[in-house]
Amino acid sequence: MVTKEQILLSREKRALCQQEWLEKYHAPLVSFTLNIPGQVKQTTLYNRVHEEGLAALLEAITVIDYEKRALPTGSEAIIAVRMDAFMLKKYTVALEEHHPLGRLFDMDVLDADGYIVSRKQLQLPSRRCLLCNEDARICGRSQAHSIKALVSQIEDKANEYFNAQIRTVL
Repeated sequence: MVTKEQILLSREKRALCQQEWLEKYHAPLVSFTLNIPGQVKQTTLYNRVHEEGLAALLEAITVIDYEKRALPTGSEAIIAVRMDAFMLKKYTVALEEHHPLGRLFDMDVLDADGYIVSRKQLQLPSRRCLLCNEDARICGRSQAHSIKALVSQIEDKANEYFNAQIRTVL
């Protein structure tokens, strides 16, 4: 279980890492984490979900460099990309919207100057809630759903995905 302080420190370290990579590569970045509520951010299942998202992302972009870490505050990856930042954001949104696990992915795109490319800039709809399909920010801020219900939905979705892969192989 992680504390709010650990999560905040992790975000600060991630931001510093992003700045270092922007200075080093002068290229757009993807900062990839998972949308996992609650105090448990790192499990074998969550790590598999992150690996699956990372593989899907790396498959379709021209990577300059990337680094992944499995931290107590959750799995994360930073990827320097040789691609227009707006096209990159469109691709990450497509993954978040259409991959079976995509709703669990949190893929932030920064342009080469370090500015976040938002869905709003591309006139794309905001993220939907896992449980009720309303705007995820509104549900999150109002705490419309319990963490237990959200985590249960996340784990069910992930287990269903990986079980289907096993059945396909057999």
